[in-house]
Amino acid sequence: MLTALGNGVYIISSKGEEYLDGEWDAEAERPVVSAEGNKGENENGETPAESES
Repeated sequence: MLTALGNGVYIISSKGEEYLDGEWDAEAERPVVSAEGNKGENENGETPAESES
């Protein structure tokens, strides 16, 4: 979920971003799928990051 750039500097990977947005299950190493079949979306069709703004 992190990419090393050297000298102790890291950036977050796309999977890391998905994890923070509630779209990636780190334990199962796969996307989160709700009971309705959509990935990490709430009832409004928004991801957790979109619904907080």
